Amino acid sequence: MNRPIAGEDGCRSFLSLRKGDFQRSMISDEELDALRMKGTRVRVVRDADQTNDVRGVVVAWDERTVLIRKLNRKVVQFDRAYRYQPAEEPRIDPE
Repeated sequence: MNRPIAGEDGCRSFLSLRKGDFQRSMISDEELDALRMKGTRVRVVRDADQTNDVRGVVVAWDERTVLIRKLNRKVVQFDRAYRYQPAEEPRIDPE
């Protein structure tokens, strides 16, 4: 999979990542189940830009993805490696 990264000079380049090249901590099944059962609105933090955050409710998940129902009732799919936090809490920037 190719992912864009920003270099020191600010230019974007592509880094080829193979499965197992790096490990991000994923949200656990127990955490997802608690969010779903309570109906907690979550914020999906995908990058440093706050305008790219998605807010919604956890609907379902599998070992790699999470389905979120947005406020406009559209359902979107995200990787489990993104940061999921309650929408009411202050935003935590990704590392």
